[in-house]
Amino acid sequence: MYVGEISLLYLGIALILSKLAEEALGRLNMVRFVGPIIVGIIMGQGVLGLIKLNDIISFITSLGIVFLLFLAGAEEIGSKLEINSQILASALVQISVPLLLISLVLNIYTLPLLIPLAMTSAGPLTRLLIDVGISKERVGVTIFEQAVIAEIMAVVAFATFLRQPFLTSFIEVVLILIFIILLGSKISLLLEKIEGYIKVREIEFASIISLILIIGFLAEYYNFNSAIAALFVGFLLRDYFKDRAELLEKLHAFTYGFFEPLFFFSIGLYFVQQLWDFNVT
Repeated sequence: MYVGEISLLYLGIALILSKLAEEALGRLNMVRFVGPIIVGIIMGQGVLGLIKLNDIISFITSLGIVFLLFLAGAEEIGSKLEINSQILASALVQISVPLLLISLVLNIYTLPLLIPLAMTSAGPLTRLLIDVGISKERVGVTIFEQAVIAEIMAVVAFATFLRQPFLTSFIEVVLILIFIILLGSKISLLLEKIEGYIKVREIEFASIISLILIIGFLAEYYNFNSAIAALFVGFLLRDYFKDRAELLEKLHAFTYGFFEPLFFFSIGLYFVQQLWDFNVT
C-alpha cells in the first residue's frame, strides 16, 4: 500500500480518537489537549505500533500549531496585548537560564544546538490557557506574552546563527518581521475588497487560509518560524475579525476540529518514535 493511501487511514483514525480523548478528559475537568497526546503515545511505535510517522503525517499535523497560534493572536488570548519591560526581562531570563544550565550539564557550547532545547512551546501553552479558562484574564495574558516573547527571541537567535554570514541572516529575519507588520495594515483592506467584490463567504475564508500558508512559507524560507509568523498575522487582523463572528467560527471548526487535535496527537506519536529509535540504536 502506498504511503499516501495508508496516511489517509492513519489520519482518519488519529482524528476521531483524538477528539474522543479530548471529550473524555473535558468531562473529567482535565486539560483536554493531553488526551490526543496520550492517544498518540498509545497508538505509536513502541506501544501498540498501529500508526507510524511519515512525511505526509508530519507535514499535515505540523499545520496544527500554525493555525492554533493564528487564532491565539486573532482572538483567543486576551483582548489587548501589552509588552512592558518586566515581561521582556522575564522572557530574557526564561531563555538565558536554561541555555546556561543545559550548556553546563551537557557540556554543549554550540549556541544553535542549545537554542531549541530552551525554547518555549507557545502552541501547547495557548491551548492550556484556554482549557483552564484563564486565556482572557490578565494572568493568562501575561504568561502568554512572556512565552511568546521568549519564543520570538529564540526563533530569531536560532534563525540568525543557523545561517552564515551572521549579519546577513539577522537582517533577513528582521526584514521578515517588518514585512509582516507592514503587511498587516494592508491585509484587512485587501480582504474587505475581496468581500465587497465577491459575495461568497467561502472565498473570504479561503483568502485567510491562503494568507496564513503564504506567510508561513516566506517565514520558513528565511529560517524563521511559520507558527510565530501566523501569530503576528492573527494579532494584526484582530480588528478585522471583531464583526465577523461567522468567519471566526469557521476558523475555529477548521482548527479545533481537524488540525489542532492532529498536532497534539503527533506530539505523542513523535515522543514514542524517538524512544523507539533510541532503544533500537
